[in-house]
Amino acid sequence: MSVMNYPKFYPGEPIPPENFANRKKSILTFERLLDDAELGSIRGVIISGERGVGKTSLLYKYEGISQKRSCLFIRVRAHKFTEESEFFNLIISRVGEALKKYGSLWTRLKTIWNDYEKKWGYNGTEIQKKKLPLQEEFHRRLQELGNCFLENFKVIIFAVDEADHIVEHPKILQIIRNVWEEIKKEGYKIMFIFAGKEDLSKALGKAHSPFKRLCVEIHVGAMDREDLLEIIERAQQKAKNKIPVKICEKIAEISNGLPHLVHLLGDQVVKTMKEGLKDPQVLWREAFTLFCEYEGLDEKYDSLNKTLSKQQKEILAAFGKLNRTHATMAELKVGTKLSLNSLSPQLGRLMENKIIERTERGVYKIVDPTFSEYFNMKMGYPLLRTE
Repeated sequence: MSVMNYPKFYPGEPIPPENFANRKKSILTFERLLDDAELGSIRGVIISGERGVGKTSLLYKYEGISQKRSCLFIRVRAHKFTEESEFFNLIISRVGEALKKYGSLWTRLKTIWNDYEKKWGYNGTEIQKKKLPLQEEFHRRLQELGNCFLENFKVIIFAVDEADHIVEHPKILQIIRNVWEEIKKEGYKIMFIFAGKEDLSKALGKAHSPFKRLCVEIHVGAMDREDLLEIIERAQQKAKNKIPVKICEKIAEISNGLPHLVHLLGDQVVKTMKEGLKDPQVLWREAFTLFCEYEGLDEKYDSLNKTLSKQQKEILAAFGKLNRTHATMAELKVGTKLSLNSLSPQLGRLMENKIIERTERGVYKIVDPTFSEYFNMKMGYPLLRTE
């Protein structure tokens, strides 16, 4: 096992399959769908989840699994389209990109498609035959792809990231659905995956309801603390210089279940470690300051801070003194020295403004743990537990 000096995080980029942590249920579902697809029972996948939860990284993991199982995985990143044909042109171009690594297979497909393109011309002159309708053209392209490569690959998979953009074009969904159903009947093992925002499945169903029935939904939710700690452990398993345990726990605590934030925070900690800081309190404070600057949080949180009353700040300070983001009514009463008559309405206003929430009777939690950490830093409280 090769050794590196510092942990390796991936801020703002997909996580390589070998560094991917957890999502076992999502991976198992995909593997079962691949099993079915290899036997000729094809279903699609809709992956939904909020920004930063790891949908793109999950697609990269699926790609790694697919390659090990001799399947061709074609990643497509959608964008805003003016015409429906732009989407299908993008898909065809990505086929070429995916096949380049296979050398002779790519050359073979180019030859077939070049011959196919010539069917539109008339002896190379400017006179051209009328092109086929978009649906028929896409159908023929997939047939050629299947004829050419299903002897080399068990299943051909198109994975469309940022699929929210195609929701605005119901015709695209209708064409995919119609062609997909036809090629399945013809025996071609071609599968589609669509990844997008939290409401992607609902939006796809609303845009073209028959389309959604072809797919299995995989919702990618926030991770729990142990999953987040595993991400950190994966990042530093080959590193000589490890992140202090208390900082690992703090990263997991304030990342709000989002792998995206784990990698951003972890990367800032590593940068600070490289500057030679050793004391965990100083190291974390400096790294968190860099993170806030990188994310542009200072202005946002300072503005929020200005809207708080003196008593509301005392309530947040009580959380800070406890060095956690949750507290009971009794703990807040002791920490603020406010009477119950004063404390209750202030908690109500903080809940109205979605700064805190009540998780169970008498227990309150700060909604945005990053804001809590920022507030504590500005108040000068120790950011790491000292017990």
